[in-house]
Amino acid sequence: MNQPQHALPSRLPRSYAIQCRVTSEDPERNFQPDSGRITAYRSPGGHGIRLDGAMAAGNTVSQHYDSLVRFPRVAELASQPECS
Repeated sequence: MNQPQHALPSRLPRSYAIQCRVTSEDPERNFQPDSGRITAYRSPGGHGIRLDGAMAAGNTVSQHYDSLVRFPRVAELASQPECS
């Protein structure tokens, strides 16, 4: 049984993604959901960026809904030959 302890997977990933949540939470209240009017908001954009959510400047975040405002995702195909 002379198998390497850190063997590489037989299939390497060909892309990667980053996900994050943009929420309306109050850090002074232990990050409890917060409500109110969004006074300024600028969406990211560009190649590979996908946004889930429907908030914009001037909209109101209600106390009756989840504090999630946006769910941006960034994905990119690997461009290095050794990654594909």
